[in-house]
Amino acid sequence: MATRSRIAVKQDKVWKSVYVHWDGYPKGVGEELIENYTQKKDIEDLIEVGHRSHLIDDKEGKSGYEDGYDKFETLQELMETFDSEDTQYLYSIDLSNTEKGWECF
Repeated sequence: MATRSRIAVKQDKVWKSVYVHWDGYPKGVGEELIENYTQKKDIEDLIEVGHRSHLIDDKEGKSGYEDGYDKFETLQELMETFDSEDTQYLYSIDLSNTEKGWECF
């Protein structure tokens, strides 16, 4: 069974988000983000690759199944999508303050 997650990145005033189908739990996608996506460039590349089947060991996005990412003008829009698709975890980071790190909801 899949553990679905979303990864959201705030750039300026816009939220960009990608869906990840497998291993979305904190010991899966959560650890992958903390260990491999801490630099602004890596985080931007992650979003640009787009939606994917899995994130772990797939930095190039070879498991991608849709081009692009979802774009939200507000956090509320992002959260409504998160709730409506029954995604279990949401990981977010603000690119203006990457030192704060990833948050998990």
